[in-house]
Amino acid sequence: MFWSIILLSVLLLRVDSLDVGDSASKFRTVAYLANWSVYKHFTPQELPYQDLTHVLYAFAAINNSTGEVYLSDIDADTEKLFPADRLNNTERNLYGNLKQLYLLKKRNRNLKVLLSIGGAGYSANFTSPMSRPEGRLLFARSSIKLVKDLGFDGLDIYWEFPVDGAQAKNYALLLKDVRDALDSYGKSCDPPHYFELSAAGPAGAYTISNLNITRLDPYLDFWNVMTYAGNWRPLSGHTANLYHSSRNPLSTPFDIASVFQMYHSIGIPAKKLIMGMPLFGRSFSNTAGPGRSYTHKNGSSSVYDVKLLPPLGATEYWDPIIGSSFSYNNKTREMISYDNFGVANQKAQYIIRNGFGGAMWWESSGDRTGSNSLIRTVAVTLGGYNRSMLAWSPNQLSYQDSVYANMCRGMPGE
Repeated sequence: MFWSIILLSVLLLRVDSLDVGDSASKFRTVAYLANWSVYKHFTPQELPYQDLTHVLYAFAAINNSTGEVYLSDIDADTEKLFPADRLNNTERNLYGNLKQLYLLKKRNRNLKVLLSIGGAGYSANFTSPMSRPEGRLLFARSSIKLVKDLGFDGLDIYWEFPVDGAQAKNYALLLKDVRDALDSYGKSCDPPHYFELSAAGPAGAYTISNLNITRLDPYLDFWNVMTYAGNWRPLSGHTANLYHSSRNPLSTPFDIASVFQMYHSIGIPAKKLIMGMPLFGRSFSNTAGPGRSYTHKNGSSSVYDVKLLPPLGATEYWDPIIGSSFSYNNKTREMISYDNFGVANQKAQYIIRNGFGGAMWWESSGDRTGSNSLIRTVAVTLGGYNRSMLAWSPNQLSYQDSVYANMCRGMPGE
């Protein structure tokens, strides 16, 4: 009923048709860190920071009336004390996740940390204020204030997603205002510094068309394409497969290759496309396997961290023909779609062959650790064992206008 595990040594690589130019360019490795991960006992210090060019810290919120950007969890973001912290009541200091991320930047001077704004929980708050010039301007100004105060290297806009042409136009105007504000701040730094801007990219044909991606693209350094939430309803299926399955088409109504081909066909440079990869598995209950009916479960019970997979009693299957893997338990009839090592490496090879910009992960707390890390697996494939082919560039450590005294000083000795 299911495909057998096929060894990599007999894997037949597909020939992809994109015209990619210089495929020897270097690659970004980008991981989202959710601010709520600390409540799952995952801290910034556990990030494989030597394997990452970027961390996207998720999520800042948006005032749905004014457009002001603000932190969504002050305790986790700026106040939580970690074991090495010493509280200083005589001055205002930065603590929390954001202090820990700044310290990681000191250890890896090529690691950039961007503040991600929006996400599923706050995307609805973009609509009203972004329709007005004053709302877009306040969004830009308040987000730059957070960059200055908290030690970020840029911004990631996660508006999921404008629903019509008017909202898409407002999105383009917003990105222009934010890009201009980042450039103005960068020129004021001594020495001047370039601050990056990225955005979450859709994986659906309608949304890609509706957004008018080519109008947004000039303001962005890269797109974090959300190729990890495949359109699997109403049947079970693969959620982040590379290719369409001709053998079981009902299991793959979505495939990554088609998404990237859509971006390519409208003129988005391959090197600006970052492939989203899941660090989670999506489960389907009471099913006979991929492309079959299932019983939907509400809530987080249908999602597993990849570090917990495959579950005890399940068998893992890998189909390299479509670039996907899953586990199945014959007794419980549960299927879980996720990336295993073979798929992660296969996707990295696909990125290299097609000259794409790199890999992105949602979200880092779900990964395995050490040599079992999927992030590390892909980083080694893309960057080599010494990571020399990763897109390293110096981060910023000087934030002398910060409201936090220890950030102004650069946290010496820490």
